[in-house]
Amino acid sequence: MLNQISNHSLRQTRHGFALIITVVLVAFLVLILVGLATFTRVETQVADNTEALSRARQNALAGLSLAVGQLQEHLGRDERVTARSELIGGVGPGNNAFITGVWNTNIAGNLPATPDAWLISGTEGAAPPNSTAGLQDASTAVSAAFDDDNGWVFVVYNNSVGTALADRPRRVRLAKQAIEVPRAAIPGLGGAGNVAIGHYAYWVGDEGVKASAAVVAPDYSTLTYDNGGTGGDAWNNAVASNTAETGATLRSRLAQFAQPYRRLDHFYPGMDYTIGSTMAELGRVTDLPQLQFVTNSVAAPATRLANFRARFHDITPLARGVLARTDAGNAAGTDRLRADLSATAAAIAPATSAVNDYWVTRPFEFSTNPPDVLGAYYRIAGRKDAAAGSNLSFSLAPVLSEAGLFVAFGPPPGGGNMSLIATVVGEFWNPYAATLRADSNLRVLVRTGPDPIEFRITDTDSTVHIITVGANTDIVSGVVAANQDFGPGAVLQFTTTDTGQFSATTVGGQVTSFNSGQPANDVDSCELPQIEAGGLIIQLQENTGSGWATLQEFALAGRDAEADVAPGGADGIVAGYGFELHRDFGLWSNPNHPSGNARDPRSADFVTDDHLAALSLGRANSNWSPNASENNVPSDVAEGAPFENASSIVLFDLPRQEIISVAQLMHMPGRRPYELIHGANDRGLFDRAFVSTVPRNAANWNYITQARPNPFLEVFMPERAPGAEIGDATDSATVVADKRRDSLRDGAISSRFQLIRGAFNINSTSSAAWAAVLGSRIEAWDTQEDAAATVNRAFFRVPHGAQEKGLANLVITNIAEDNPNAPSGALLDDASALAAIGRRLTSAEVTALADAIVAEITARGRPFASLAEFVGAPSADPSDGTRTLLQKAIDDSGVNNVLTDTPTESYRHSAGAITPADIITAIAPFMSARSDTFKIRVYGDARNPVTETVTSRAWCEAIVQRIPDLAEDPTAAAADVVRANPNDYRFGRKFQIISFRWLTSDDL
Repeated sequence: MLNQISNHSLRQTRHGFALIITVVLVAFLVLILVGLATFTRVETQVADNTEALSRARQNALAGLSLAVGQLQEHLGRDERVTARSELIGGVGPGNNAFITGVWNTNIAGNLPATPDAWLISGTEGAAPPNSTAGLQDASTAVSAAFDDDNGWVFVVYNNSVGTALADRPRRVRLAKQAIEVPRAAIPGLGGAGNVAIGHYAYWVGDEGVKASAAVVAPDYSTLTYDNGGTGGDAWNNAVASNTAETGATLRSRLAQFAQPYRRLDHFYPGMDYTIGSTMAELGRVTDLPQLQFVTNSVAAPATRLANFRARFHDITPLARGVLARTDAGNAAGTDRLRADLSATAAAIAPATSAVNDYWVTRPFEFSTNPPDVLGAYYRIAGRKDAAAGSNLSFSLAPVLSEAGLFVAFGPPPGGGNMSLIATVVGEFWNPYAATLRADSNLRVLVRTGPDPIEFRITDTDSTVHIITVGANTDIVSGVVAANQDFGPGAVLQFTTTDTGQFSATTVGGQVTSFNSGQPANDVDSCELPQIEAGGLIIQLQENTGSGWATLQEFALAGRDAEADVAPGGADGIVAGYGFELHRDFGLWSNPNHPSGNARDPRSADFVTDDHLAALSLGRANSNWSPNASENNVPSDVAEGAPFENASSIVLFDLPRQEIISVAQLMHMPGRRPYELIHGANDRGLFDRAFVSTVPRNAANWNYITQARPNPFLEVFMPERAPGAEIGDATDSATVVADKRRDSLRDGAISSRFQLIRGAFNINSTSSAAWAAVLGSRIEAWDTQEDAAATVNRAFFRVPHGAQEKGLANLVITNIAEDNPNAPSGALLDDASALAAIGRRLTSAEVTALADAIVAEITARGRPFASLAEFVGAPSADPSDGTRTLLQKAIDDSGVNNVLTDTPTESYRHSAGAITPADIITAIAPFMSARSDTFKIRVYGDARNPVTETVTSRAWCEAIVQRIPDLAEDPTAAAADVVRANPNDYRFGRKFQIISFRWLTSDDL
């Protein structure tokens, strides 16, 4: 019985276990099925998300293609310029300030305020290119980067520009543009019309209006070639027989030719070019966020990031530019790329020999007592005519700043009858920042004009004697002995009483004598004649070995007669006719002098006007009496500022080595001082020409590894150019290198193979960018008088001769504010400004100057069509008369306020002042009237047309660069690229993407 019960219980237990096993197995099966379903669903969702992201990215890439296409269509051609909408006060809702506009320069007159196109989404298809319908108000308070319900998206957001209230207007918000397909094409949707399956939006940011951070000085130690100077100026030479400067001296001078470093440390505290590998790292930066990782010893990471956000619209790693002209219009057969003066100057036509002679001028000797490699001497040379189609001449001579013709009535030096005796007195001014040496004799010659001059003398017997000097007759000349030196800026006086080099001369053959033996004191009175304008002529002449050649000629103003002139003593009557350059210094230094009468003091000839005053007529600020009879002391010449004995006035420069921009040609003589900057015929050179400094005398110059004097250019070698220009697969490496060097050296096509490094668009409305460009820094500036020093915010009026005078002549308003400069230099005042080599600004002055320039550009309300238009642009204020835009900006900034500015003492254009010419010279190697580098921010999303929801979104960023290649024919020969007929090449030059990255909303 018990056994039966146990068996029964056992059977029941086994049945329960089986049930549990079954349930467990079923549960496992259910779990597996659920898991498989879940995994399938997740996988499906991942696939859907991936597909949606892929579609969003494809839509973003479609937007990028549209953006590049818009760039190519509207900006590929050379005759286009760009500016941000900030230039016209903003555009669209909220006055968006950072939208890129494109203007076509091929119109008559000034460009309009409204551009031909805005480079934003929403301007494609039926919308006009300059439509602003795609813009949204970026300054409103929103908490998200996008709004699908209202159809907008940010492409520049808080993480790019900052989160503060003041940062909001710096963002960019756009209306999303729908990507549509027919509804019938969507399975299960059907119906008529279209439906959106996604959106895109793009913004093209102008990088050329920003300051390039990665512009740094190259390794100049690789400069090892002869630069063609007549003094043997090889970059790698040591001083040999005092005939040349050291390579180190030459290299140090290069920093003076333009602004070498951007003012990054002002915006990014602690970013110091001298710390660690900062310079090398900057050269490798390709995108703005990378700048925060450059060597930095001060700022914390959070501070760095905030600094870069604050300068998103002001600083760029590196903008490049094509050496193209914006002023060529649509005319066929016109060069559209600039010519390289480095190549053409050596083979320039005879009609333009003046430019060539200036270009190749070098010192003929260096100081030997004491030995001084910086003390350069230039031989005084004859004048060359103005270049064809230009006002620029060449002269290497001092200026005759004052002269006196003294006449006396008495016995001649050897005794004898009463005669007319003439003496000439001269004062010479060397306006150059280098010593001039009279290798051969110089002389001052006084001669009559087309009419004779009569002196009437009455003796004590009341007898009238007439002494006649015939027309076109040499009256007297005074000779300066050979090997006379004229120091930099020096004013030297030569008179009979001081040096004996000028001697009294009897006017032979034209004297009516008194009775034999009659003493001089028997003269009772004299009538000094009236002299018509041009009746007396003074010439500065050079002995060429075969005769006297005129270096400078003055046709003097007229003067009235002076009767009853009484004897002045035992020597009888002595009278002086004085002539001098006007003491209004502004006439000789300010090309836009308010009188409209500015004149280059080195001009070849002076007509009978007010430039050389006949001082016996009573000119102001003269040491000469209006009565000729009272001017009887020749040593009184050269008294009175600014042209007085022992003074130093430097205005112009002479090349000691190769120049790096056409702006330095402004030191050539013209009608007005700095003619290239302000003369309409010559400032077009800024658009037509550039200076490559590609070496002419280095057979094996390596264009890849070796530096050249101009650091603002880099080699661009196209991939598909003809083999004759860049080599091909059948050529050896040596042949390829030779062909590419030849292409770079060909002045007519050289611009095809180069890009401007750090190109800066002068239509920029960014004060910070202007301040970064103008606030230069020079490391270890080496001069004759000082230890190597760091020099901040320097503008060199005379960059070639600056090293000779040193830091003490680089004047500044407040040395204490110029940290980290060495505690050296002269404080700015009238006297120091005349003798200066240039000017240092304080940080506050740079900021004020940048703000004033931008204020003028903005007030103008339209971009400049060319560089020539910019350098000569009038002030935006129509009441300003001849004052230029840059001059008004300088005046408004107050940087020259400490200097005197009156009609007779205009020191605000001396070398210690800041002038428009100084600003242009500082930026000339890299300035442009357009931009060729752009940052494109693009948005794309994928939309479910059934649920009408956005399923995925993507942002991307690309840097796009315009290059010299023609878009329609990248294989064209260089000659065709330079002179491309715009009617044949509608899309101009090619744009290419040089960097790309995907973004998230955290990157915006």
